[in-house]
Amino acid sequence: MNRCIVWLLYFTVCVYSLLDAYQTKLLIELGAREVNPLLSWIMNFADVLPALLCVKLPFLIGLGVLLIVERN
Repeated sequence: MNRCIVWLLYFTVCVYSLLDAYQTKLLIELGAREVNPLLSWIMNFADVLPALLCVKLPFLIGLGVLLIVERN
């Protein structure tokens, strides 16, 4: 697969993931609850946005690292 397409897909996943975190934050502020047990547990110790970023950023960084390593 063309490397440009792979990086565009990675960028799309990053944007979607960050938008999902923002939307989840807004919904929780409006009274919704998180149904993911791991994320819900983390939210007991941290605010909503830091907890979401704590889960999403390692995934996105790991995916980026895998793309870089796969290139070589």
